[in-house]
Amino acid sequence: MLSQNLTIKGKFKATVACLVPLLFTSAAIAAEKPNVLFICVDDLVPTLGCYGDTTAVSPEIDALANKGTTFLNHHCTWAVCGPSRASLSTGLMPEATGVMGFRPIRAQLPDVITLPQHFRNHGYETAAVGKFHDPRTVGTIVDANSPTENGSNTDDVPSWSIAYSKYSSGYDPAGKPAVDNSDLPDSDYTDHKILTDGRTLLATMAGGSKPFFLAVGFKKPHLPFVAPKTYWDLYNRENMPLATFTALPLNSSEKTDLTLTNNNEILGYEPFDISGLPTTDQQKDLLHGYYACVSFVDNLVGQLMDDLEATDDPLQPGKKLSETTVVVLWGDHGFHLGDHGKWAKHTNMERSTSCPLIIYDPRIHTTGSKTKSPVSTLDIYPTLCELAELPIPSQPISDTVTTGRPLAGRSLVPVLKDPEVSVNQGAITVFKTNGSHGYAYRTKRFRYVEWVNGSNQVIERDLYDYEADPLETTNVADDPDYAAIVYQLSRSMRVEVSSVDAERLTNSSSIATGGDADMPFVTIEQLVGDDLGLKWPGAFGVSYRLFSSVNPSGDWSEYSTATDEIGINSVEVTGGNGSEFFKVSFGENVPPAWSEDPLVKTDAAVGAAYTGSLASDVFDPIAGGTFTFSKISGPDWLLVGSDGSLSGTPSASDEGAAYFMVRVVDEFGAAATATLQVTVGTNASTVSTFEATDDAYVKEADEFTNFGSANTMQLRQLDASNFERLGYLKFTVENVGTVQSVKLYLHSSSETDQVEALAVENNNWTEADVVWNQKPAVGDPIETGNATAGAWFSIDITTYISGNGTYSIAINELGNTAGNIDTKEGGVAPYIEVTHQ
Repeated sequence: MLSQNLTIKGKFKATVACLVPLLFTSAAIAAEKPNVLFICVDDLVPTLGCYGDTTAVSPEIDALANKGTTFLNHHCTWAVCGPSRASLSTGLMPEATGVMGFRPIRAQLPDVITLPQHFRNHGYETAAVGKFHDPRTVGTIVDANSPTENGSNTDDVPSWSIAYSKYSSGYDPAGKPAVDNSDLPDSDYTDHKILTDGRTLLATMAGGSKPFFLAVGFKKPHLPFVAPKTYWDLYNRENMPLATFTALPLNSSEKTDLTLTNNNEILGYEPFDISGLPTTDQQKDLLHGYYACVSFVDNLVGQLMDDLEATDDPLQPGKKLSETTVVVLWGDHGFHLGDHGKWAKHTNMERSTSCPLIIYDPRIHTTGSKTKSPVSTLDIYPTLCELAELPIPSQPISDTVTTGRPLAGRSLVPVLKDPEVSVNQGAITVFKTNGSHGYAYRTKRFRYVEWVNGSNQVIERDLYDYEADPLETTNVADDPDYAAIVYQLSRSMRVEVSSVDAERLTNSSSIATGGDADMPFVTIEQLVGDDLGLKWPGAFGVSYRLFSSVNPSGDWSEYSTATDEIGINSVEVTGGNGSEFFKVSFGENVPPAWSEDPLVKTDAAVGAAYTGSLASDVFDPIAGGTFTFSKISGPDWLLVGSDGSLSGTPSASDEGAAYFMVRVVDEFGAAATATLQVTVGTNASTVSTFEATDDAYVKEADEFTNFGSANTMQLRQLDASNFERLGYLKFTVENVGTVQSVKLYLHSSSETDQVEALAVENNNWTEADVVWNQKPAVGDPIETGNATAGAWFSIDITTYISGNGTYSIAINELGNTAGNIDTKEGGVAPYIEVTHQ
């Protein structure tokens, strides 16, 4: 949590109040695993009653908000469906996933662990209907830089234990009208069909033997604004809230103007494809249609919530699903509804990046909380991990290094417990235009934007002050009164957890001017007797010095030693023997920073002494600094020494994923906090790797030819008459205990189709003698993986490998284009990775 309170007591004695967030641990929430219902809504602006929109008719979502926590300052990572949803699913920024448009999620990181996949890997039944991932980013990879081939039919295969099935299409008006209010039943529309499939899946999963993760993705209010007449009738067209500021911001950067003046989205619909931008009268129709779509989706959400209320949870007898299910309602990004003259998303301004986020955990009793804490879509992945007591996964660094990259978000559980807590200083959104990346940093008060070109140079800046200018009418980045704000936000955004994978941002330099300016803005928090409390817009990544004077036109002297996170311009403080003026300037000290957050440490074992250290996980930009470490919260078994040492012995009651909050302070009092996660198991896991002892392929057209010495295995799908080519692999697994998971790793030389692993019971073959005419019989399919030419990819074969022994596997491509997989003869051996205890 950020602490920015300076209290002046008696005769001006200053202290800093440090407020600490409370984290849930396994002892604080029920032992049973919660279910998860994840509701996605496409292009949803916070046009909801629970967000203060007085026009919206949204009783069902408002009812959900009244039970959970509404995040009023939630922002996407990129205001386009594909990148935003990829960030949700992976917990990574768009530059890390490579999805900065509509390219495959698994092209750059084939072994990335999606959010539902992580739940599936830890015993959950997982399923989805509708739009969770953007269909152009999942499915069979045709080209690493192009949309996928069949994502709308298959989605992301590793994510779902129940195979994804495409929903039925509903009513589609003739032509391409921007709005339609036909008098048809709800059941005729696509989103209602998605609801029906979702309710069926919910009933199926509720009757199973596992906790579930169910994603239901609605497509409205995405253009076109098509909804049943029933929902249009909820509104009066003449009362639609037309945008009050439709111009470009004064002094806005050239790049920001480029994004705001691009209206290609609305111009793709009738009649605007011919007539141009909408007139005032047409804007009323558009808004009417948008709000009608919102109310339609609201009704569908209500039906899902009704099913939770009516359905028993067999895994937790005596409870309904409404008592055992975490519900998340999430919008993938916003949409400009005429503000700045824009009718689309595709910017990094407020209306594009701001989108709803509501989280309800029935075990957390903070009914109807609202928070202005800045949060990112990236924070959802670690939040759900903590709520379900799952360990936080490590994502791949590249296509060959399959682990080592931390998630880019922070758990919001502290905010769910206390809406006044903040886990981020701000949320980062990126958008690309004309060769530059614009990084928007949204804090509680400001939006600061840096445009970085291909040479990693900051070429333009924007700053919007929402307290003074809620409609973004003026860019004040060059206003001298805001010099200190620009200076500190330029540094602060670069030390946010989410900035780690923002490549151009981290490779560019923060602003070098403005550090001599005094901090502006101060508000009085309290005045009780001689005690005066103050609040100001402080930031990460900088430190401050407090000065005082009895005459603001005279000399100033330093009032106290450097104190972290203080921000004041000047204020008269009365009490004691008279009055004194105070101001804050920037200090030379740079606060310490954690190398990553969350910190995922080595697993611990029940009954075994655990040791570790935090010392190497923090760095001080100023060499020679000294640190003091402490534990703020978390299970009692782990002790954190002042030197950063970790020690303790967990008991059986501590088993599972444990979450802690730790703090580091430098010699000047500057502090930084991070989440620490340690998984306690009965025994720590071990990963063993086994290369293929034999790898070869057989070819139908050359039925007596052996290809065991070839540098690659040629594959061609099994139903390609007379052209079939099938690969065979053999592995010997030794010295493993209880198998937890197994992955098969293959390196594609030229294969780009989806590849299937199949069981082979016969091990009486070798790479030197296997031929098509005498090939071992192929059994049931095990699992599939997505191949990318020139890259490693994996296939989960956990269900096939049970322990020590010899195993044979056939590999078959599911496309119709011949491709090659590298072999050990070519120097790139297939291998399996076995995680075991």
